[in-house]
Order: sequence, then structure tokens, then C-alpha cells
Amino acid sequence: MRVNARQRSGSTLLQGEASEMRDSEINHLIKQQQVIMAHSVQSKSVGVAYLLLIFLGGIGAHRFYIGRPGSAILFYWVGWLSLGIVPLIAGIIDLITLHEIVRDYNIRTLEALKKQHGAIDEGQNNDLDRQEKVPHLNGKRKGY
Repeated sequence: MRVNARQRSGSTLLQGEASEMRDSEINHLIKQQQVIMAHSVQSKSVGVAYLLLIFLGGIGAHRFYIGRPGSAILFYWVGWLSLGIVPLIAGIIDLITLHEIVRDYNIRTLEALKKQHGAIDEGQNNDLDRQEKVPHLNGKRKGY
């Protein structure tokens, strides 16, 4: 059975479309990996934030660490002016809320990296969104 030229050109067209599709999927996966790697470098640890709060919380070191220099400077100056009373109360509040503050920082960082790398199209199901929602994929344990 002989294949005519029209059938051959049609199959070549399909192969070309499949090749383009694979290339775009590969590029998309590469961009996702770049975002994940950059996020792992830029994300903050809850444990480190708590250690900074416990040992250097009076001068606002934990606030500098999580990217809030304004409130860190406020901690420092109010701490000196109030002889440590106000930062002690604020530190107790931070003990309760610090894990949420760090989580919010990490989510904001991930969103900024997604936009910067152009890795994600709106409404597209992807591994990065799944990583945010499934605790064991990003080191978070349920029940904290």
C-alpha cells in the first residue's frame, strides 16, 4: 500500500505540532523548577524566626528576618524607651502569630517569583499551587 503525498504531509504536520507541544511543556517545567529553586533560597524558616524572637526579640531581629524592617526598628526604639516592657508584650503576641507571619511572607515571595519568571498562567493547574496546598510537599506539617 502506497502513502500519497497528502497523507505524508498530514502526519508530518502532526509530528511538528507534537514536537512544539513537548517543547512548550518542557519550557514550562523548566520555569517551574526555576521558581521552586528560587523560592527555596528566598523562603524563611519558622524555626529560625522563633529562635531570633526568643534570643533577640527585644531588638526586633525576628522582624528584620521576615522582611518587616519598619516594625523591627519600632521594636528596637520602643524597647529602649520603655525599658523592654512593650517589646515583651509584643513578643508574647509574636510567639502566637509568628508562624502565620512567616507563612504569609513565604506565600508572597512565591507569588512574586511566579510573576517574575512568568512560569504560571492564570487558572492553570500546576505543581507550585499543589505545593502550597499540600503540607508535606513544602515541609509543613498539619496540626501546628
